[in-house]
Amino acid sequence: MPKSSLNRVAGILSALIFLAPCFDVAARAQAAAVPPPTADTAAAQGASLIQAAIALIAAKNLDGAKTQLDQAQALSPDQKLYWATSGNLLLKRGQKAEALAAFRKELARYPGETVMYRSIVDTQFALQQRKEAIATLHDWAVADSSDPLPASKLMALLVEDGNSAAAVKEGKDALLRLPEQLRKDDRLQVELGRAEILAGDKASGIKLIHAVLGRTDNAAMADNAAYVLADSGADLATAEKVTRDNLKVMAATSST
Repeated sequence: MPKSSLNRVAGILSALIFLAPCFDVAARAQAAAVPPPTADTAAAQGASLIQAAIALIAAKNLDGAKTQLDQAQALSPDQKLYWATSGNLLLKRGQKAEALAAFRKELARYPGETVMYRSIVDTQFALQQRKEAIATLHDWAVADSSDPLPASKLMALLVEDGNSAAAVKEGKDALLRLPEQLRKDDRLQVELGRAEILAGDKASGIKLIHAVLGRTDNAAMADNAAYVLADSGADLATAEKVTRDNLKVMAATSST
């Protein structure tokens, strides 16, 4: 190679060596300008993917929902609503036992999400796990002092099982936990009244039922309360009157 060409090559190499640190600094600056995803960013992306999965489940695109959930878990393991949504997906696929396990995982990681108790109870009944469902309803009633529903359902099941005394105890315990404005919940009072009547305290039970009949404007609730009085033989006259009044209302409504 001619000496002039060698000189040119040497000059280029020298220039590259001289500029290398500059390129290195520029590369590092560029990398610093694009930081790696933070935990908060990953959580936000995971939450978005889970919402997309929920929409896909509603649209019956179960495979698409599974893909979104897998991506969410990879980004942010144990993301809130991940296990709950996975449980709903498993239910859609008929995998009830696996769905129940998923619902339990969601509740274990987020104990404040008491809405998960409903999913657990419903799935237990679907799996014919009545005894386990009763235990879950008790836990639900204790965990959520702002909802009279679990105590009402629990009392109804205990009465059906012939355990009226236990139903009365559950109902009275619930009244101690619930805020004052929810203690007169009609369904709760009717179930407690029925349990008391069947447990032998007819006077107290009838009083509760009469109080509900005196204030409710819900025909179905009134009919339910009247049925309790009739079924237990506690107050047939009131039961008949309420039933006849409801029939008159139904007749007037149907005529128009």
